[in-house]
Amino acid sequence: MTRRISISAYILILSLAAAPLSNANADSKKLYKWIDSSGEVHYTDTVPPQAAPKGRTILNGEGITVDRVDAAKTPEELAEQARIAKLRAARQRKAAQQATRDRLLLNTYASEHDIINARNSQLSAIQNLISISTDTLGKLNRRLTHQLKSAADAERAGRAVPPYLVQRMSDLRGQIGRIERYISGKRAEQTAIRASYEKDLHRFRQLSASKTGTPSDGQ
Repeated sequence: MTRRISISAYILILSLAAAPLSNANADSKKLYKWIDSSGEVHYTDTVPPQAAPKGRTILNGEGITVDRVDAAKTPEELAEQARIAKLRAARQRKAAQQATRDRLLLNTYASEHDIINARNSQLSAIQNLISISTDTLGKLNRRLTHQLKSAADAERAGRAVPPYLVQRMSDLRGQIGRIERYISGKRAEQTAIRASYEKDLHRFRQLSASKTGTPSDGQ
């Protein structure tokens, strides 16, 4: 009786030891499912060279799918993929830059009045420069008018216009032109400042509204 039990136990142990080995062999065996250019499905234990660029499914020895390999992308698909990645990166950079500007805006100004006061202060400073330049421009124009009258008087008297007078008028015209360009540039700067602060004010209202849950103007 004891001997029969031992033999039975030995047979059981051998069968249990053989089972994992059989399963391991099944798992280690791979089968590749792929479709050729004519649409025919193939099952092979190796991937032929002509099928390497194509997509395929990997099956284990029991026919269960264990992995998939996508088909190689065409040059057009790779170009489109690169384009999309570039757009995504640009959007991410833009979002990061906007977040930085938002933090700076909120850290710089505590209220809308602070933004308005800062804008008015800059505009006023530039306007003072424009006023000073305008006064200087008026003086130069009056001097030029006087010089032109002197030149005209000389010509009417039949005399040649003195070279020094010609040089003075040329110098005055040069100064007048430079100041006119300076004033024009300052006025353009005022326009840019108004637009910039208007944008900051609008964004500040949006950010403030998002904190309180109150709709901002324009939303």
